[in-house]
Formats: sequence, structure tokens, C-alpha cells
Amino acid sequence: MKIGMISFTRQGFALAKKIEEKLKSIHTVNVSWCSKENQGEEVLLKDWSREHFLEDDALIFVGAAGI
Repeated sequence: MKIGMISFTRQGFALAKKIEEKLKSIHTVNVSWCSKENQGEEVLLKDWSREHFLEDDALIFVGAAGI
């Protein structure tokens, strides 16, 4: 199964990486960080969602409970 996972904060990204560690032995997992704090290229949620909705079997959004 291909899983796309995206987070919105530094703490969320750390949690996503922990989840990835647990899942990667049986699934293909792609973790992204949707934040201007990200040191790499900024990932826009709408673009990420469009791309991964078409390519992945499951999407995981790591965010605050109030979202």
C-alpha cells in the first residue's frame, strides 16, 4: 500500500516520522511537511493533496485536533 502523509508543524512532522518508522516495513510511506518553516521547498497543501489523492492508496494528515 502507498501512503502519503503530511504534517503542518515541526511537532507534527516529528510524529509523522515516528509513524513512518512503524509503517515502512510493510508499506511505502511518503512524508511531507506543509510549512514555510520547512528548510526545503515549500509544499502547498492543495498541490500535495491533488498529487497524492491520485497516486496513493491512503492519505494521513497530521494536524491539531481542532482542524
